[in-house]
Amino acid sequence: MSLLSGWYSSYQDSNPEKFNTEFIYNRTNEEDIKRILESIASAMETISNIKFTGCTIETDESKFRDLHKIEESRLIQATLSFHLSCEVLGSTEIEEKDISITLLLPRIIDNFFFKLNGNRYFAIYQLLDTGTYNINNGVGLKTMLMPFVVSKSSVEIVDVEDNSFRGNLMELDVFRRKVNVLLYFISECGIDETLNFFGFSEYFRINDSKESIDDNDTVFEIRKKVLFLHVSKDFLEKDTWFTHTFVTLLTKSKVSSLEEIYEKSFWNFTLGKIYTQVETKLKRSLQRFINL
Repeated sequence: MSLLSGWYSSYQDSNPEKFNTEFIYNRTNEEDIKRILESIASAMETISNIKFTGCTIETDESKFRDLHKIEESRLIQATLSFHLSCEVLGSTEIEEKDISITLLLPRIIDNFFFKLNGNRYFAIYQLLDTGTYNINNGVGLKTMLMPFVVSKSSVEIVDVEDNSFRGNLMELDVFRRKVNVLLYFISECGIDETLNFFGFSEYFRINDSKESIDDNDTVFEIRKKVLFLHVSKDFLEKDTWFTHTFVTLLTKSKVSSLEEIYEKSFWNFTLGKIYTQVETKLKRSLQRFINL
């Protein structure tokens, strides 16, 4: 059994699947709808300039009749409120604005069906025997929001003596971007805690010298003549993914010093660049919201 299979098996044993009775039976409770929307909207607060201020649910269709035709669709209205603040480009002035976003959601009729655009739709719940989707060269974990997809691809890493090692690179498919799976761990926990979490800390050492103090180490260059990763040969022979994913992440990170590699802020910035290449893009996006 590979290290990955053993880790996954251990996780499955300690985290048995649960039957979500709350979601299955409370289909008509507006408070449940509100709670789910609030948890989604609150995720926007990961951007410091955005603050979620509340959610309201309106079930009286006469109050939003102008937004849709009741004869064709039966809906409820959800309103999400946010407070935006943004530094005006070219100055230190802070501009602020409150905005509201309106969502129309299908209303369940007679605890049985939905009516949208004159058509009736019936919700059918299906119990599955697993918590995953089968995906080519990967696995998709089902969640309440969107599949959590981990994909695998072949990758080759080369040590300082030009020996090559083929293995697997593990990546997350998130918002149409492929992200090294370990980047999320390191951004949240740092290098040392990530290695401890996977139980691999004894097999890796990072320093500024390629001279190994242990003959049983294989050395990879992270940054030319500046940073090196020492990996136990015994672990490398058994490992099929962690070293290759770790080395690929470090060598592509453009880390400049031994101190920087242990700073979580550097890895947070590395993760953010995948989605926003220029820092001012975020400010401009917020400015557009404020000017709506």
